Parts: sequence; C-alpha cells; structure tokens
Amino acid sequence: MSEPTPTPNPPAQDWGKTSRPHRRDMGGLVFGVILLIVGGYFLLTDTLGIDLPDIGEFWPVFVIALGLWILLSSMRNEQR
Repeated sequence: MSEPTPTPNPPAQDWGKTSRPHRRDMGGLVFGVILLIVGGYFLLTDTLGIDLPDIGEFWPVFVIALGLWILLSSMRNEQR
C-alpha cells in the first residue's frame, strides 16, 4: 500500500505593503507635526534659552493653517 500524497501548503499570506492599497494616515501625520512643533518650541525656549512669543499669542495661526490644510486636502480629493 502506498502512502497518500501530501497536500501542498497554501501560499503564505503577504502582509507587506504590496498587499495593501497605498493610503496615507493623515491623522498620524497631523499628530506628528503637532508634536514636532510643540517639542521644538519647548526645546528652543527652555533648553536653548531663545526668546519666542508665548504660545497663547500665536495659537490662532495653527488653527488657520490646519483649516487651510483640511480644505485644500478635501479639494484635492474631490478632483480624483
């Protein structure tokens, strides 16, 4: 009596970037930029002693820039 032929293993699942569609994580990008700005501000003021304006003076600029970025991003997505 001959032994049964073993069944071949199924192909391995590709969990790499090639199997996923290209998508940018915008939330992570925004959070990273905010962390860089806040960290850079404290580095410059506390560690290096550079006089910068108080955050309370220019926080509206960040809100305006974020709004513009969201607006331009949505306009660009509509064109696709």
